[in-house]
Amino acid sequence: MLSRQRRGLFVYSFAKQTYRQLTEFGSFPVWLNDSRHVLTREGSNLFLVDTVDATAQKLYSVSLPNTIGSHSISKDNRKIYYTNVSSEADIWVLPLK
Repeated sequence: MLSRQRRGLFVYSFAKQTYRQLTEFGSFPVWLNDSRHVLTREGSNLFLVDTVDATAQKLYSVSLPNTIGSHSISKDNRKIYYTNVSSEADIWVLPLK
């Protein structure tokens, strides 16, 4: 039996005992104090998702090839903290004698 994993953000209604999909993207959601909005990330972007009308607004983006590693929000919801992840490598050439 094949199982299909669904991507994105979902909310669960205890009253209806159902899930409702908000987005087809996003990971590590962080609820804001208003219990309506969620901060989430996808690649190099941070999004604010409204859980009532299921809309997403891009708040911030880091330049590629960097990505956002982790994110958080202050207790008063006035500051966003995130890590900027970048991969870098050097190539060294050594002559063989």
